[in-house]
Amino acid sequence: MAQVPLPIGIVGDSDIPKLQESLVNLFNPGDNTLLKTPGIDSFATGVGVCRGSIDFNDEHYQVSGQKLIKISSAGIKTELGDIPGTGECVMAVSFIALEIIVKGGGGFSFSAAGVLSTIGGSFVTAVDVDVINQRFVFVPADGGPLFFTDVNDPTTIPAENFFDAELLPDKNKGCINLRNDFYVGGENSFEIFRNVGDTVAPFLRVDGGAVETGYVAARARYKGSFLFLGKEREGSFAFHIMGSGQAPKISNPAIDEILNNEYTLGELEQCLSQRFTWKGVDMVAFRLARHTLLFYGAGWSYIQTGIDSADTVQPWDVNHLAFSYGKYLTGSATSSKIGTLENITTEFGDKIERQIDTFIKADSDTYFGIDSIFLNCITGTKLVEGTIGLQISKDSIIYGPQVFRGLGKGGKYEQQVVWYGGAGDFESFAGIRLRTTADVNFSLDGLKVNGS
Repeated sequence: MAQVPLPIGIVGDSDIPKLQESLVNLFNPGDNTLLKTPGIDSFATGVGVCRGSIDFNDEHYQVSGQKLIKISSAGIKTELGDIPGTGECVMAVSFIALEIIVKGGGGFSFSAAGVLSTIGGSFVTAVDVDVINQRFVFVPADGGPLFFTDVNDPTTIPAENFFDAELLPDKNKGCINLRNDFYVGGENSFEIFRNVGDTVAPFLRVDGGAVETGYVAARARYKGSFLFLGKEREGSFAFHIMGSGQAPKISNPAIDEILNNEYTLGELEQCLSQRFTWKGVDMVAFRLARHTLLFYGAGWSYIQTGIDSADTVQPWDVNHLAFSYGKYLTGSATSSKIGTLENITTEFGDKIERQIDTFIKADSDTYFGIDSIFLNCITGTKLVEGTIGLQISKDSIIYGPQVFRGLGKGGKYEQQVVWYGGAGDFESFAGIRLRTTADVNFSLDGLKVNGS
C-alpha cells in the first residue's frame, strides 16, 4: 500500500497540469493536518453591499451601500449619514475621528462626537489614507504629491499641506504607517518618511530607505511588517512582504501565474486584502475579481463561497473584515448581509465545499492499477452525517464520476473512509480529487492507495 501525501497548498504550472495541486477552503497550519477555513454566521443586516469596515472607539462601522452605519455588539444597526458612490472605501482612525475616502469619489470624516462631515479645503479624490501622529495622510488618485491634515483637525486640508517622494519619478499609489514610519508606495518603488514634528514640513524622507519594488494594491499589516501586491522593476506581478531595504516575494510560481496570466493591471489595482487570525494562524485573504487567494505563511489556498459544479474557482463573498466585540465581523460583496467568522461549515446558512486536488506519480512508462483508496479523516464535533466524494483522472484535466462515501456522524475522530472496487489502470500518473461539505479535517499523510 502506497502513501500519497496530501498537498499543502496551491502549487504547479498550468502548462504541466499533472504536477498541479491545490486546496479549496482548507489550509495547512504546519502541524501535519489540513484544517477548515472559517464559516460565517449571520449577525446583522446592512443597507447594501459592504464597501469598507473598521473598528473605531470599540464599535463596528461599515460603509454599507451608500450609508455609513454602526453595528452594536447586539447586532443593532444605526445609520449615521450618506457616503455617495459605489466605489470601495478606505478607512483610517485616530483618537478623535474616523476618516473615509471613496476611491474615485469624495472624502468624509466622522468625529468621536458622532458628526459626519465632508473633508474640505484642498482635498482631492484619493485612493488611500492612513494616519500618523494624529495627521491623516492621503494619496491622490492622479498619483501626485500626498496631502495631509493638521494635527487633530481631520476635516480640512490646508493648501500648503503637501509632500512627495520625488527620489524616483513614479506615481504615488498607496501608503501605510508601520511602527510610525510612513511608507509611500509608488509605481516603481517605496519611500519611507518620518514625522519630525515641524509645522511647515512635518514629513522627512529617510535617506537610503527606498525599496525598489513598486506598489499595485492590497496592503495588509502582517507579523510586524506588511504584505502587498507589487511589481519589481522590469519584473512581473507578485505578492511581497516589506523587509529592510527590500521586499522579497511571498507568492510562488502558481500564484504568480494567476496574477500575470489571468488579470489585467486595472483588475489587479482593485485587489483587496483582509487580514485575520484563524486557529492561531495569521492569514491574509487577497480578493480579486475571480479568485480569493489565502496566504497563511506556510502556503496558499483558494478560499471561496458557494458550490460550483463547473469546477472553476470563484471569490470569497467576504469583502471587508474588522475585529470588533471580540469577533471578526464581515461584510458581503454581493448583499447586505453582515456576519461573524465562526467554526462552522456554512456561510449565512449555505454549505461550504472544500476540495483537495493531488496526484499519484510513478516513473515514466510505468503502469499501475488502483484497487482501493483509504483516507484517514479527523471529523468534527457536530453530530451530523457527512460524505466525501472521490474523482480520479488520467491527466488532471478530465475527471471521472464522483463516488461518495459516508463519514459517519461528527465526533468520531480518526475516521477511515475506503473506496473499494478498483479505479482502473494508469500510465505513470493518476489525479485525485476529494470534495466534501462535511465538518472534517484531514491528515497530510492520511491518503493511502492499494494497487497493482
